[in-house]
Amino acid sequence: MRLELQELTLHISPEIKKTLDDRLPGFALVQRSAYEPNLVRWADECADDSREIGEAAPDSLGRYALSAAVGDFDGDSTRDVAMMGVSRDSSATVFVLSRSRARERPQLIFIKGPRPADHLNREWIYLNLVHAGPIRPFDEDGKSEPFKIPADSVEVGYFEKGAEVFFLDQGLLRSVMTSD
Repeated sequence: MRLELQELTLHISPEIKKTLDDRLPGFALVQRSAYEPNLVRWADECADDSREIGEAAPDSLGRYALSAAVGDFDGDSTRDVAMMGVSRDSSATVFVLSRSRARERPQLIFIKGPRPADHLNREWIYLNLVHAGPIRPFDEDGKSEPFKIPADSVEVGYFEKGAEVFFLDQGLLRSVMTSD
């Protein structure tokens, strides 16, 4: 049985919605129907493959979204969201950190954008959740040492071109290329 998702609805708290609306009015996720069919097929195959090797269903089903990832991006044990979408005539990729003991209200952190929406090559760019732990940065020789990402992070993938992992390190946005 194959799940066919054409449109995506992400249920977020009213607080997160207000945070998005304050900075990115009318923000809407990039829908699966906007992606190149080859990318959608590849993501579906990756999700199917990951379930076969024992990955938890919520992790593998997250690949179906392509423009959203849910994880604990700041390590405070609350669920946060990373999203790629369009707000009026601008595109943006963001972390929205949930309210927590350390934060009175949700916080928006820009990964990419905002920039004119016509500069978003959304049919080839996707998001993927990366769990806390070791990752290996890309280098031409393949000799780079892995380092540990302190909390969940998001990979911004450029289909058949490369990938960059974005993560928060003591509140600062950092990134590392993981493929070229």
